[in-house]
Amino acid sequence: MAGKIYEVALKLCGGVDASVGKAFASTKDSMAALSKSVKTLQDTSGQMKSWRNLASGIKDTKNEFSLAKQEMISLKQQLVGLESRNAKLNESFEASKTRVHGAELEYAAATRQMENLKRRLAATDNPTQKLTRAFEMSEARVGSAKLEYDAAAREMEKLKKQLSGAESTTRRTSSAFEKTKKRVFELGNRLRGEKTELQKMTEALDKAGVSTKNFGKEQDRLAEKIGRLDALRGKMQ
Repeated sequence: MAGKIYEVALKLCGGVDASVGKAFASTKDSMAALSKSVKTLQDTSGQMKSWRNLASGIKDTKNEFSLAKQEMISLKQQLVGLESRNAKLNESFEASKTRVHGAELEYAAATRQMENLKRRLAATDNPTQKLTRAFEMSEARVGSAKLEYDAAAREMEKLKKQLSGAESTTRRTSSAFEKTKKRVFELGNRLRGEKTELQKMTEALDKAGVSTKNFGKEQDRLAEKIGRLDALRGKMQ
């Protein structure tokens, strides 16, 4: 019976450890060799679990990297649009400042003319119709200039608020873009590191005779072999 157990153990341990066959060949009392084989298989099983966890982690990292990259591209497009809009708003704002300045000068000139005519009227007991008419026209000019100035000033303030809001949005978007770009860089490094580590683990498993291409079957085969060796070890004790 014991001979049969050793024969089965040798077959199960084939390819696991070259020293095992020698141990069995040299002595029938091979519990240590059998235990070593079980330990080797258990270590390989642990490596397989680590490989599976890392492979699964790489999928998650790829998804995170893809989403972060998409977000970065979207934010970059938003920034381009915002910067273009800001440039147009700034151009409009500068033009409105020029209009306000011009309207202010016109209002000041009209006011000075009206005040001058007003003083002349006050200094004349019997003003001529021409002087009176000139004063009335100057008053109308002042009123018109005031309306133009007020309208230009309101438009300038409106554009100023729009520009301020747009610049604030641009700063927030730019900050989000930089954070996302940094995350894409970090995830890219992490993904490359994980792929390198997975390659090393794949090569180590290949050397142990485990194909990661048929991972599920290999895992089942290894678990079955460990179970049978454990059972044999129990019978040999």
